[in-house]
Amino acid sequence: MGTKKRKNNEEVLLDGMCRIRERRQNYDGSSELLTGGVDVCNRCHLAHDNCSRLFPKVTADVVRTDKMTEIKLKGSRVRLGASCYEEDASLAALENDSVRALQVPFNLLDGRMSRNVFSTASERSAGILVRSAYLRGVLTRQLDALPEKLAPLRDRAKEALTILGDKVRTTSESALRFCLSFSEVSSLVIGVKTVEELQSNLAEAERGSLPREILQQLKSMGLKKDPLVDPRNWQGLI
Repeated sequence: MGTKKRKNNEEVLLDGMCRIRERRQNYDGSSELLTGGVDVCNRCHLAHDNCSRLFPKVTADVVRTDKMTEIKLKGSRVRLGASCYEEDASLAALENDSVRALQVPFNLLDGRMSRNVFSTASERSAGILVRSAYLRGVLTRQLDALPEKLAPLRDRAKEALTILGDKVRTTSESALRFCLSFSEVSSLVIGVKTVEELQSNLAEAERGSLPREILQQLKSMGLKKDPLVDPRNWQGLI
C-alpha cells in the first residue's frame, strides 16, 4: 500500500491561494514581482500609482503608451491594470480601455472605492483586486492593542462588531467576509505568515457573504474622510 506524499508549506500555500481564486471567477491569479513598478497578475500587468495623486502622469507615461499596450508575455499580448490609492486615480485608469484590472485599498473602515470605482469597473468588465482588507492588522485580533492615536479606528471597528454580533467569530473574519460580500470584488490580496493563518483565512472565506441587511448597515460604518483609514498617514503615530 502506497503512502501519500505530504505537501510542503509552499505547496500548501499555493493550493490555498488557488482555492481563494476559485471562489471568484471574474479575475484570478497570483502575482510575481517584476521591476519598474509593474506586477504581472495572470498575464495582467499592474502599473503602480506610488505617488497617489500623480496618477495622471503615470497614466500618460505608462498605461496609455503604445509600448505598454503592446507588451507581450511569452508571445501573447497581456492585459493592463493599475494599482491605485485614490478614487480619482482609479477612475482615471478605467478611462483606458486597455485597463482590465485595478488593485485598490478597501475594508470595513475604508469603503471609498465602493462608491464609484466598483460600479465603473463592473461596467467596463474590469477586475477588482482588493488589498488592505485587514487595514495593516487593525481588523484582526490586534484590535485591542492599537495605540491610542489610532483609537478612532478601534472604536469604529468595535461598533461594527456589535452590529455583526454572533454572525462572525473573529474580527479578521468580519474583515474578510465584508470584502467578499461585494460582487464586484474579484480577488483579495492578503498576507499570511504561516500555513495555519492561511488555513484560518480559507475557513473564514468559506462561511460566505455577510447577510444583506447587516451589510447595508456596515456600509455606513466607514470613516470616509478620516485620514487614519490610509496607513500612509500613520507615520509618527505607531
